[in-house]
Amino acid sequence: MDYVPCSRLTHFMFNQHSIMVLKACQQNNLSSVCPPDKPNSATMLHTPGQSNGTVSSDSVDYQKNKKLRIQEKISYEDLDVAASSSDPQTKNSHLNLSRVERYLHGPMPAASSSDSTQDDLATTLQQLHQECSSWHSNHRRVQPLISPASAVSALGELMPGGALMRGFQEETLAQLVPLDLEKELRNLYLSQCELLRHFWSCFPPTSTNLEEKAVHMHEALRRFHTARLKTFEDRVLREHSPLSKHLTSHLNQLLNAAFHKFATWQQRRIQQSLR
Repeated sequence: MDYVPCSRLTHFMFNQHSIMVLKACQQNNLSSVCPPDKPNSATMLHTPGQSNGTVSSDSVDYQKNKKLRIQEKISYEDLDVAASSSDPQTKNSHLNLSRVERYLHGPMPAASSSDSTQDDLATTLQQLHQECSSWHSNHRRVQPLISPASAVSALGELMPGGALMRGFQEETLAQLVPLDLEKELRNLYLSQCELLRHFWSCFPPTSTNLEEKAVHMHEALRRFHTARLKTFEDRVLREHSPLSKHLTSHLNQLLNAAFHKFATWQQRRIQQSLR
């Protein structure tokens, strides 16, 4: 007799027992299932007109009507005729359109179906001309509430850095100036200061050469103000409107002082010549 280990013997007996249990469960399940020819009363479908296992004429009509409705939804007469016919011309059925223009152009409003006459078109064109002429006449009568220059000036004063903004500080002006604008402003200061240095060196004009030089430098300052400073102010007003008055205020003060000095000197010369 061969020696069988205890662990293998236990495993073999457990498998045999499991197989027997599974077979017993399968037999119980087969015996509990209802035969197919005996429908379960709990799963029977109740239709209108059916009671106590008998089918009335109402239920038969209901079933027929239901089948007819389903048949109408899934069947197409022209396709069925073409498929059942043996004639090759009948098989290639054509689409019958009641209104071809709607098929070509798509759905259109009902008003577009009515034909417009030449009189209607002429009347519409005349009304359009009247509307355009009245619009132009009304547009001419409208007066602007404020000039463009005043609007730009008011906008600059209301923006950060403007005169009407509360809490504005002069030290924050340097933070608002771009580098290219700062460089151009520095060049303006250097040029104007050089012109002013030559202008103020003429006073007091003790000689004819100094008088001629003073007149010449005054004209140079006028040209500088028109060609350089005014152009710079216009550019700043367009691109940096809040800074326009603050950047060039000191330059204008220096020029106004020089112009006032020259005007005073000219008046004194006129008075001396009259004496």
